[in-house]
Amino acid sequence: MRSNFVFYLGNELIKLGFFEHLRMIRRLPEGAREGGRTEMRRSMDLIRNLMLRLEELPMEMGDAVVVTVGDKALEGIEASDAELLHHLELLRDEGFLDCPATGQPMLGITYMGLTWRGHDFTDSIRNEEVWGKTKAAAHRAGGWTASLLLEIAKGVIKGELGKYLPGF
Repeated sequence: MRSNFVFYLGNELIKLGFFEHLRMIRRLPEGAREGGRTEMRRSMDLIRNLMLRLEELPMEMGDAVVVTVGDKALEGIEASDAELLHHLELLRDEGFLDCPATGQPMLGITYMGLTWRGHDFTDSIRNEEVWGKTKAAAHRAGGWTASLLLEIAKGVIKGELGKYLPGF
């Protein structure tokens, strides 16, 4: 019995035999290799851009969308395919995205929406001025994590609220 692997790449249905599947796994997305090695660094701006874009996807309750590199939903976001894939996986692993535990595609994610934590993060970093102050504080501190960015952004927002609500 021969196994086939079926998945969507963008809007195209891809069907591969077993050995083709193995070759596909070994192939890295465009931009993944420079000088013979793969180097990935988290980008605050890319994380923000992806969260804002994913939040905008037209979805209804119960929908599951496969988001892959080269997908129309990610058009205009400046990053290589490898960076997009890496950051989508980071956002999924951080718990910002609601993704089923099984059935994940090889070159993307199955996305069902933002989690509560993902909404908190996105709402906190949506405003350009708040985002600028959040990034500046993280750079001054010398490092960042997603949780720290959320806390910094919430602190910036609380500072703004203090101007309008004395004692807040």
